[in-house]
Amino acid sequence: MASDIFISYSREDHKKIVPIVEKLRCLGHTVWIDQEGIQGAKLWSKEIVTAIENCKVFILFASELAFNSKNVTKELAIASEAEKHILPVFLEKAKIPSAMKYQLAGIQHLQPDRLNPDEIAEKIILTIDNLDEDTVSSEHISSNFSNDPFNPNRKKQAAVALGLSLFVLIFIILAKRYESTGKNQQSTSIGSKSTIDLCVITLKDSNIDEASHVDQEIKDALISKLTYFRDFKVIQGTNIGKELTTADYVDVGVKANADFVLQITCDDSKKTVQARICDVTTGRIFWTKKIEPDQLAPDFDLIEDSSNIIAANVAGYDGCVHREILQNALAKQEENLTAIDLLQIGKSVWDDVDEESVAKAIVTLNRCIDINPKISTAYAILADCYTQSIRDNYSFENAKELAEENISMAIKLDPKNAVAIATRYWVGFLKKDKVTSEILAQDAIAANPNEPYALVTYAWHLIVDSVNEELALEYAEKALQYCEYPQLWYYWPLSEYYKLKKDYKNALKYRLKSIHREIESDYVFIATCNWLLGNKELAFATYGDLLLKFPDFNITKFRENRHIHDVNVVEGFELAFDELVIAYNRRGFESTP
Repeated sequence: MASDIFISYSREDHKKIVPIVEKLRCLGHTVWIDQEGIQGAKLWSKEIVTAIENCKVFILFASELAFNSKNVTKELAIASEAEKHILPVFLEKAKIPSAMKYQLAGIQHLQPDRLNPDEIAEKIILTIDNLDEDTVSSEHISSNFSNDPFNPNRKKQAAVALGLSLFVLIFIILAKRYESTGKNQQSTSIGSKSTIDLCVITLKDSNIDEASHVDQEIKDALISKLTYFRDFKVIQGTNIGKELTTADYVDVGVKANADFVLQITCDDSKKTVQARICDVTTGRIFWTKKIEPDQLAPDFDLIEDSSNIIAANVAGYDGCVHREILQNALAKQEENLTAIDLLQIGKSVWDDVDEESVAKAIVTLNRCIDINPKISTAYAILADCYTQSIRDNYSFENAKELAEENISMAIKLDPKNAVAIATRYWVGFLKKDKVTSEILAQDAIAANPNEPYALVTYAWHLIVDSVNEELALEYAEKALQYCEYPQLWYYWPLSEYYKLKKDYKNALKYRLKSIHREIESDYVFIATCNWLLGNKELAFATYGDLLLKFPDFNITKFRENRHIHDVNVVEGFELAFDELVIAYNRRGFESTP
């Protein structure tokens, strides 16, 4: 039987590829990979050609090693000649060689960037689902199924059939929605709308045909918390029965005109709360969470604390809905991106902060604003991009003025937007006005006490300005509890807290988690912690890397500019770095012939 997917890769990348292949198969796709797809008696070259010609999608796992592989080059040429869908998935940043530029010119590709194998596989499937299906005939589809009850593939075939049926159902539902709104109206409203529409439901109690008291209570609490997230429109949906299918979620979402459906239930006897969320467009349940007592504080309030955690993890700056929209957006053609898509792409700049990514984010966010100039958060993130350029000395003209201009617009559009208020703190951070900083940081928390971005901003302020280090720890830990995929800098307040406590093991642990770009302060911090922990060779190596990366590094100048990154002065910490530098220089001198 022909395979859906042909895998082309360098054998040296095998360990990276295998977990992704396994996940693709778990998701119901047949995959051909040369390690196991070639039958011993057959000619290798013939088998390769046949597999490529019969596949639906040709996936090239791109790397420097793959691009230098003669076999990969040949396989790509065959796929191009056979007019197959080609999907490059970059395992690393790699320059496309001249021999492949023709085949890969203008082709959509994926750059997963630190995603785990499961996430990469899901991203691949999403992209495949968006490919042109015209080449697949109904005859071809039906030939893949058998009525033989003893067929070992019958369960897999049934699953595929169910998936196809669900796809048809979703298509019909969405078609009706499309017809009811009108083509032109739908295109305009969806492309430029300013909110993510989230429908919240719970389950009916079969005995009384309505939600139980405790389920209704957790639902009401969650809706209340979600209203503080200003990029969301929260809809109270119709509760549904306990025997749920994906089609049920989609049906509820379509009737409510929602983008996502969030279902919440509470088991008061077991003190547990469970949530799941469905993407109405794709019919995919992409996030679930079960909260149990051991995840909460000893004096917890089940409904209050659970609704806080779920609201934050769903709708927060880095929440699961942001990740889902981002994943879908990256699989789209540029011309099909909506204002909300562009907003999420712009937000993702903090996953990989450097001058190039910030510049791209600025372009993307301006595109978002061009489509819909009323999205407060877009201006806030744009202001943050310009502020970041000042902190890291990027070559952006009028960065200060543009930061202040955009944050003013963000606040004007929505004075209660916690993300915008927290960003206003960052825009003014370099002014070192402690009174104003305190007000802005507190205002962000007041606007939304469950927004992780606001929580970690307040934690930063409490540490940086030496206000209350224990309270800083509380807010920093809460920010991480409220965000499953935190921005890397969210760990910074914890590294500073443990530095102040002279717990250099934990300080080092959290600083290593917070590294997302190469800056002088990270090298200094890591080298010094290693020195204080007795890891002198690691300390020397890190300091050597610092000098290699920043040949003009000067200790005096660095300390004069400490306000840019590190502001907490710990005497023993500073002396340790001085000792390290002296020892490093002495060692270099002694080793010189």
